[in-house]
Amino acid sequence: MKIIRVGVDLAKNVFQVHAVDRCEKVVWRKKLGRAEWLTALLEKIEPGCVVGMEACGGAHHWARQLQKRGFTVKLIAPQFVKPYVKSNKNDANDAEAICEAMSRPSMRFVAVKSVEQQDLQAIHRIRAELVSQRSAKGNQIRGLCSEFGLVAPREMIQLRAAIQEIEIAASTDPVATRLQQLRGVGPIIATAIVANVGDAKQFSSGRQMAASLGLTPQQNSSGGKERLLGITKRGDAQLRTLLIHGARSVLRTAASKNDRMSRWVTHIAETRHHNIAAVALANKTARIAWAMITKGTDYQPGTVVV
Repeated sequence: MKIIRVGVDLAKNVFQVHAVDRCEKVVWRKKLGRAEWLTALLEKIEPGCVVGMEACGGAHHWARQLQKRGFTVKLIAPQFVKPYVKSNKNDANDAEAICEAMSRPSMRFVAVKSVEQQDLQAIHRIRAELVSQRSAKGNQIRGLCSEFGLVAPREMIQLRAAIQEIEIAASTDPVATRLQQLRGVGPIIATAIVANVGDAKQFSSGRQMAASLGLTPQQNSSGGKERLLGITKRGDAQLRTLLIHGARSVLRTAASKNDRMSRWVTHIAETRHHNIAAVALANKTARIAWAMITKGTDYQPGTVVV
């Protein structure tokens, strides 16, 4: 029978494959080595077959390899696969769960990142790690030196080099250049957005993109009574943090300005809380960024993004 759907559980050395036909009958279930799995898969499936994988380490690479060969690839967040795992967790059950989860009409998928997006994301991760290491080691060294009456200088050569790479990428990427028109968005945030969402076509609206970054309230409603909690904090924590930091920089000077955005965010800060205002502005920035990316337009102050 013709295979229409394949679930693949990725690992370091051994990949588990689970394939079904149009009647949802299992026609192929096998554990394959890393070197042989792609060749074996291509021998079994035909164009039109959909391949599903968890969005884990190496998933984007294998997805690109299959896309090059004309196959449709669906990446699923691990938390959306877990409810479909039957009985105990093992590679075979995981592959079956992936195959089942990808068939659900309401399932949400992760967009496959390009090599350029992953390169940019890698630089951002290096920068974040260097910031963390600088703080930890710097504090340790200065603490030890202070015991001997010495004040150690602060050195940030590696961190500056990583930031320079990001700035170069921001100046050469047209989308990142346009995103810097937004208030509170510089080279670091602009390139982080490009690396994370790409062309943003996986989102049907700006609200959906903001929700994917964990910038919308968590809902806990029941019995017709609506109750909103704090933000969900889903998605890329680094990008969410950067957007909120950018919003805080805008908040510092918003009270002295009279434009629509400044009045809006100042009102929230005065009536609610400074942190709530920062998150609300970060949410709006993400929505506007979605509109700019998907429509290919410059920033238009005063335009409402839904």
